[in-house]
Amino acid sequence: MRSPALLASFVVALIVGTSIPARADSPATTRRYGFELAAADAAALTITALASTSRGDRGAIASVSLFTFAPLVHLAHGNRHGAETSLGLRLALPAIGAVAGLVGGAAIQHASTTCAAEPCEPADGLATGAFVGMGIGTLAGMGAAMVIDYAFLGKKRVEIGPEHAAWSPVVSASQHGVSLGVTGTF
Repeated sequence: MRSPALLASFVVALIVGTSIPARADSPATTRRYGFELAAADAAALTITALASTSRGDRGAIASVSLFTFAPLVHLAHGNRHGAETSLGLRLALPAIGAVAGLVGGAAIQHASTTCAAEPCEPADGLATGAFVGMGIGTLAGMGAAMVIDYAFLGKKRVEIGPEHAAWSPVVSASQHGVSLGVTGTF
């Protein structure tokens, strides 16, 4: 007698479970894709490093990938605002870093220059300090742009629609009895 009742309750649960519509107020979640941006930057850095060791101007052309790969990842995720902001950060922050490094490097080099006689002539090291500072500032600016991109821009809001909300009946039988339940995602 238990078997027909169990079968009937399973059929009822199956019919009811497949006929309940999804909620109209679908929840949303945030999907992060910072690791995809990091992978794009790793590829761009590798391409730039490999191209800069070759002869010609391939290094300069390949460095364009540092500015374009991550914005393209944003566009692939439908995040136009993220792509525009990413490109802006990748252009502005290295330039600001380069200027700050140029000034800072020249100032540090000038402060460390000692003069034995007056008037003191600026040494050739002043230009070296300025260019080293400029390189460090550029790298720091690009690094900052990448970190901001990964942490704050590499996300999008995803609506969880009816195709994501589902439930189904579960029936389990053992030698000690039968259990009937429901499982699902909402």
